[in-house]
Amino acid sequence: KLLMNDADYPGGSEILVTPIDVPVDEPIEFSLINALTTAIQHRPEVDQAILSIDNTSIREVVAANQRLPQLNLQLQARFQGLDNGLGALSNETDGDFVDYVVGLNFEQPIGNRAAEAGYIRRRLEREQAVLSYRNTVQQIVRDVKSSLRSVIRNYELIEQRRNSRIAASESLRTLEVENKEIRERSSERLELEFNRQESLANAERLEMESIAAFNSSVAQLYASMGTALERNNIAFVAPSAEDALQPGYSTDY
Repeated sequence: KLLMNDADYPGGSEILVTPIDVPVDEPIEFSLINALTTAIQHRPEVDQAILSIDNTSIREVVAANQRLPQLNLQLQARFQGLDNGLGALSNETDGDFVDYVVGLNFEQPIGNRAAEAGYIRRRLEREQAVLSYRNTVQQIVRDVKSSLRSVIRNYELIEQRRNSRIAASESLRTLEVENKEIRERSSERLELEFNRQESLANAERLEMESIAAFNSSVAQLYASMGTALERNNIAFVAPSAEDALQPGYSTDY
């Protein structure tokens, strides 16, 4: 109930949450290459790292352009009127006395240390983004391989604990058959029967725990591949900024 965080099912209520399906203990088929490819294609961390590389690459290009010298073309025109009073205004509109100025302004800072430092900073930021992308991919590979090993380990553990449960059950059944042949039971034999019943109960509990751990590891495997929502038939639609600002906007899942 706490994990669901549903207002209709508070933790203090007497409502019992029961699963609608039973945990499975069947083996699954998988391919390491396909699992890694799927994880790299669907994990959002990879897209975020790629966007970071694109962003830092653009900043690096801008910083590289800022190191270039500046050459500005200047054009200037001035109208003049040679007359007294308001007649000067009419001479200006006639265009008889016009001055033109054309110039080039070249600028190159000595040393250009500020631009060079800015470029080095942006270049290091891009290298950092590339390293972050590599670390992200390595982390995803480690998550997928760890999840696959957990699936294999928990599945093998199911078989081991199931054999232990069967052995405990046979041991208890053998003792019960022997008890039918014995009319009087001693306290030692009664204690032995209780111990074997307890061993069977523990074996059954461990078997169910291993089955639950196997199902959890399978769910973790799909989560590491970034397909947990698709596996549970959940469609998530991320709204755009324009849609989210619309009044009365709602998202259906």
